[in-house]
Amino acid sequence: MTNTASNKVTKAEALKVINKASSELAYALDNIKWSKLYTDYLKENIAEEKSHDRFRGDSISRGLTITEAGKLFAVKQIVEYYLGEKAPDVACYSYMRKSVFTAYSLVALYREYVEKALKGIDLEVINGLDYCELIK
Repeated sequence: MTNTASNKVTKAEALKVINKASSELAYALDNIKWSKLYTDYLKENIAEEKSHDRFRGDSISRGLTITEAGKLFAVKQIVEYYLGEKAPDVACYSYMRKSVFTAYSLVALYREYVEKALKGIDLEVINGLDYCELIK
């Protein structure tokens, strides 16, 4: 699979970057208040992925576990908004993943914590990851 930087990363390399970013975001965002901001957001993504997976036929293989896919979306959504992706339109709330709005909120409210967590992580690799390629 390729990313926007035109480099090739293996699935194992992609998961390593995702896991590192997820861990750093959890450390940064779960220690701001008494609530576990990132952990709750990650659970939201995992629940959405589990719901989405119900529609996968038995003959279709799953290249990522539900938890891995949930982490992918959790990290990728935060990175996209951190890098300047336009805010989600409230009019789309009823049919979009709810975690999209949570991701935007986390970046908007805690940008300095997100920035610190993502320091040293290759954001171009994360930004270029393709869910459809990773689940093959």
